[in-house]
Amino acid sequence: DQGAKLYPDSKFFFSEAGKIHMKTYSIIKRACKQLEIPYGKKRPNGFVLHDLRHTFTSVLHENLIDNKTTTEFTDNPSAVVDYQHSTAAARERAMEIIEKKFGTPEKIDRLRKIFEAVRSGQMKFEEFRDSIG
Repeated sequence: DQGAKLYPDSKFFFSEAGKIHMKTYSIIKRACKQLEIPYGKKRPNGFVLHDLRHTFTSVLHENLIDNKTTTEFTDNPSAVVDYQHSTAAARERAMEIIEKKFGTPEKIDRLRKIFEAVRSGQMKFEEFRDSIG
């Protein structure tokens, strides 16, 4: 494309100062058309460049990459909160951790009693914190 330029000395060689060049969208749209990939948010399963942020940060999170590293890769501190999405695998791992901590019938019964006490207002935060420690 005319006017498009690479910046080999920049942190982001495809753009000056990390801002996407508007011609990028037309290049991606043309490539999607040639590859027969649906393009755009108004098309079912359409490719949307911005969605890559969500996928990228979610994949890092699911693979236990720390938030500092994710921030460095995305160059966007809010990406950790705004773009990460929970996955079925991550939720399953979380449940395995909970089951290890509270998995026996006795522990499940204890957890149920704690839950009921909190819901009824009979247990305050400090008691709750101390009861699960």
